[in-house]
Amino acid sequence: MEKCAHCSSRIVLGVHREDGKQFCSKSCARYFKGLHDGFCETCIAETTDESPGNMRLINGFGTGWGFTAKNKCQKCGSVEQTKWTYFLLPIIPKERYRVLYTNIKMKLGGSEEQYIARKLKVQNKTSSS
Repeated sequence: MEKCAHCSSRIVLGVHREDGKQFCSKSCARYFKGLHDGFCETCIAETTDESPGNMRLINGFGTGWGFTAKNKCQKCGSVEQTKWTYFLLPIIPKERYRVLYTNIKMKLGGSEEQYIARKLKVQNKTSSS
């Protein structure tokens, strides 16, 4: 039996091959590519190197990503998301980031997401009077 190049799980059925590597699924191949290739040049140009910092969401309190992801990049697969402060629900929106998920591990009671993120540059809004 072969092992997935990303999650190292044994592949029983349906090997997905990409770039000379074998994966257990297309999603594992996508996360592997994101982790190793990172953001594309376009996404790097529209962001700063500032990260969201240490985000923790425990029992509905803390900071985390909002429920929606927008503007998926066709090259690197990253999405735009808002960092929120949670008090059971997201109540205070913070900055916007371009987020590239590199792994999602399923755990008892939820999932653990691993990602890299870059803060979106502030867009100048011009008002037409």
